[in-house]
Amino acid sequence: MGGTDVKTLILSLFLNVVNILILYLILRSLVYKPVKKFMAARSEKISAQFDDAAKKLQEANELKEKYNNELASIAEAADTERRKAINEADKRAQQIIAEASEEAKQIKESAAIKAEHDANRLMEDMREKIADLAIEIAGKVVEREVQKSDNADIIEKYFDRVGLH
Repeated sequence: MGGTDVKTLILSLFLNVVNILILYLILRSLVYKPVKKFMAARSEKISAQFDDAAKKLQEANELKEKYNNELASIAEAADTERRKAINEADKRAQQIIAEASEEAKQIKESAAIKAEHDANRLMEDMREKIADLAIEIAGKVVEREVQKSDNADIIEKYFDRVGLH
């Protein structure tokens, strides 16, 4: 019983080892290779997703840079337009001031001419009234009616002397 048990034990051990090897080979071909293939595919998919995310991040950064540049350009254009509008407003203000100044000058000249005309008319009226008064006074002095033409020479000389002529 001693020799057969050892042989049976060795044979049994050998068959177990062979069974384990066969089982290992079967499991390796049926489970390990598909799992390894699945893991490799999953790893590639994750890697592709990371690459895609990195690419999208780079595109987003490029878009952000582009938009920042466009915003800077728009801000610069707006500033240029603002300065242009201010310059145009200043020019228009200067033009309005010049026009108002010219109009004021014309009004002043017109007023001066009107004042001179009014002064001349008043002077003429005064001459006539003074002449009438002088004739009236002379008529009372002479006690007769003196005509304006009689004293025209005297009146002209008087006006020349007092500067009313």
